[in-house]
Amino acid sequence: MEAKIGVECHFLDGFAIENDYIYLASQLDDLDPDRYAHTSMTGFNETIIGRYDLRDDGLPSNGWFCHDLNMNIVSVCVKKATADWGRRFCALSKEGEISIYSGKTGPEKIEKIPDAGLRLSEYKDGAVGYVTHMREIGGRLYVCGMSGQVYAREASGKWVHYDEGLFRPSTYDDDSDDDP
Repeated sequence: MEAKIGVECHFLDGFAIENDYIYLASQLDDLDPDRYAHTSMTGFNETIIGRYDLRDDGLPSNGWFCHDLNMNIVSVCVKKATADWGRRFCALSKEGEISIYSGKTGPEKIEKIPDAGLRLSEYKDGAVGYVTHMREIGGRLYVCGMSGQVYAREASGKWVHYDEGLFRPSTYDDDSDDDP
């Protein structure tokens, strides 16, 4: 017998791009994020209602658009346009994957912060942990998370540590004699 998955969802994060334009991350309530990596990214743009240039079936747009990601998204933000790069919507997974999406051209690429996530990292000899937030500050994307980790995105697309003096790697001693 097939298991039925409900359509109820919860919202993880979102932002207002303009006064009539939003972008939201949500997950289905019936999917366990520890077993399945999935997030629905949904947007609404009131200015496209009735336009025919966004749908392949010839029907007018109702303003809503969506795409799915095989990641557990924890934070979203908008990267403002620059002279060489248009506005992008960015979604961050807890493992340090970043989806970069253009409202005009759709999904563009997935980037990965090399040290972020639960696996052991060579960075300062410890497990780094999940990342939790992403924001644009001064025209640059930043990501922060557990253990004081902070990353900045360089113009080349490379993610670098920006956490000197803040980062404290997690240590777990399985041979501890301490009882809880």
